[in-house]
Amino acid sequence: MSNPSLSKRTLHLLTFIRNKHYPTKAEVLEYLKDQDISVSERTIERELKSLRNDFGIEISHCRKNRGYYINEEESVDLVSFFKYLELVSISEIFSEALMSDNKLKEYILFENTPVLNGIENLAPILISIKQGCKLSFEHYNYYKDTKKQYTISPLMIKEYLNRWYVIGVVDDLNTIRIFGIDRLSDLKQGDLLSVNRKDFEEDLNKFSSIVGVRVNDASLENIVLKTHEKHMRYLKSLPLHQSQYILPDTESGYYKVGYNIIPNYEFDIQILKMSMEVEVISPPSYRNHIKKEIEKIYNKYQD
Repeated sequence: MSNPSLSKRTLHLLTFIRNKHYPTKAEVLEYLKDQDISVSERTIERELKSLRNDFGIEISHCRKNRGYYINEEESVDLVSFFKYLELVSISEIFSEALMSDNKLKEYILFENTPVLNGIENLAPILISIKQGCKLSFEHYNYYKDTKKQYTISPLMIKEYLNRWYVIGVVDDLNTIRIFGIDRLSDLKQGDLLSVNRKDFEEDLNKFSSIVGVRVNDASLENIVLKTHEKHMRYLKSLPLHQSQYILPDTESGYYKVGYNIIPNYEFDIQILKMSMEVEVISPPSYRNHIKKEIEKIYNKYQD
């Protein structure tokens, strides 16, 4: 997948199969041709085999509908894989555009955020995870304005709001910790891991059930919001969490948006950001929690 043309072809192939209702092989070839990507039937078969063997993405052929579909039950973490392909595709688009016209950057506006801070740490972290080795580094604490040396067994990385975090088990503590990679320096690979990843699967799985990176002791809940149709369309295009689902409300023009999620600080922030557009319907405990947070904000403006 390191070949840029392969990544571009893969993105178009998967996007078409996902959006088209059981496309045939001929339709796939025709679509790729329209995207200026000429391939043979044999190339398509190799691509599907590579997706299965290298990434755990299973593209199956349905005899009844006579076309291809993404077999979600047999595939591994489709959300993360499509996110990866999206990043690769965006990188290609900008690279090709800037190479053809270096003045193009005058017409592109980026957020003024340090998204590349610590990006050089991703490679050694991923290598340590892949090779099953410990990782030592110096970590800077924003709140305490202090630096401290750590040695961890890295198990996973996670991206949230354009920042990357490494999740691992700290030596001698036997507990999961999260470190922003932009705060790490002097990274060194160490001995083989002294922990078994399977012993921490329950903790690691919680990261799929939260928004952001702050895990707590709360349980999984079905949180339901109420919003109007315009904001529903926004949430539909940019879900807060992969568990999001949308149902019509009994009141005309309104919808219920639900999440099977472990509520945490980052999820609270997202709800408060939308407080003029959404209302927490259930459960009552979380509705009351958000109500108290809004009251705290209101009280700050009482002169």
